[in-house]
Amino acid sequence: MPMFTVQLLIFCMANIGLPGTCNFVGELVVFCGLIDRNFFVFLIAVTGVVLSVLYTIFMFNRCAFGNLNTSYIAVYRDMTKREYYTIIPLTILTILLGLFPDLIFDTMLTSVSMVVENSKLI
Repeated sequence: MPMFTVQLLIFCMANIGLPGTCNFVGELVVFCGLIDRNFFVFLIAVTGVVLSVLYTIFMFNRCAFGNLNTSYIAVYRDMTKREYYTIIPLTILTILLGLFPDLIFDTMLTSVSMVVENSKLI
């Protein structure tokens, strides 16, 4: 199942926050905000990310390189064209938003600015 494994690897790398994926940008923004506000909460969040990396790598290893000696493996086939054409846009968005996060940040700028201004008034 090479196509399935490649897609699983891409999304696992996005899950652990690899630079160039959309999750990296989100984690970076959260960590930059947390380190100024509360360093203790920042340490807890970083610990959570490290644990996430560990279980994601363990899960990928078990799914991609598990026990190949069993007879049930021959029943499963690789992704169909329908599954492939469904997952490709998600893969492209994952990488595109990791490389160009301003596509989302520019859209959110107005509403986030209004929320920040309103919170200062309270």
